[in-house]
Amino acid sequence: MDAPETLQQYYEITRRQVPEELQRAGHTRHFNVLLRKNCMLTMPFGRRDYYKICLSRGQAVLYTEKGEVAVTRPTLFFSNPVIKFGWRNISRDQEGYVCLFNELYVSAELKRELKKLGRLFENEVYSLVTLSDEEYDLFHQYFRLMAEEYAGHFEYKDEVIQSLLKLIIFTAMKIHLASHPSAKAERQGQLVDRFLDALDAQFPIDSPRNPIRMKTPADFADHLNIHVNHLNHTIKSATGKTTSELIAGKRTAEAMALLKNTEWTIAEIGAGLGFDYPQYFNAFFKKQTGKSPKSYRLTLLENL
Repeated sequence: MDAPETLQQYYEITRRQVPEELQRAGHTRHFNVLLRKNCMLTMPFGRRDYYKICLSRGQAVLYTEKGEVAVTRPTLFFSNPVIKFGWRNISRDQEGYVCLFNELYVSAELKRELKKLGRLFENEVYSLVTLSDEEYDLFHQYFRLMAEEYAGHFEYKDEVIQSLLKLIIFTAMKIHLASHPSAKAERQGQLVDRFLDALDAQFPIDSPRNPIRMKTPADFADHLNIHVNHLNHTIKSATGKTTSELIAGKRTAEAMALLKNTEWTIAEIGAGLGFDYPQYFNAFFKKQTGKSPKSYRLTLLENL
């Protein structure tokens, strides 16, 4: 397997000076934002060991594992250390910016947003967004602000830069979804499936000492790396029920099964379902079924 291109090699290929931190031994954080130049160079097909975001205006060909993509309009494209790509500029009139950063630079929050971006494009040929001239100008402003911040000495410039990176990511997602309605519907369907899979995976409960971990919409949103409001809206639109209703329904069904098929105490059942106190479980079950857990179990015994 060919070794991925390193950041040092990128600077050498593009005939730029290798930054000092990359010349030192060992791993180091790195970020940079550069105006595009040497634009008639061809980037060979392969993986890189870094993230790259390229804002481009000019004709080119993008090479991917799923085929070639003709680039004839302003574009924004994203690469990461997992995927392979190659790039060949055709026209001499090339404009834009290149943003580079490695894994050590990526915060946990930024990594979550990059994963969201990756899921959006997982069924596409490549994570490439075609832009109008107005959209290109907007992203050009974002990149310019990043470049200015990077050159400055503000104590929290990393935080400002990562906020701008997130703004670029979400704006790109918004533009792509607006122009690909089917992708939006497909992505929503995937989110519903992932939520339901995560909900189902917690059941059946095998022991009161191994309680369910996700009990609220916020718990599931954290697990799925999305905002809870987005989860709630998507679930409601797709199923007609709220996220809380689906969670409550699953917990209620499991409670009824445990009351019927086990000899666990009511306190043990409540503990397995994630209730901190038996009275909380009793109130929940009565709200859902109209009966207390004790009376529900007695009814089952009477009907044997």
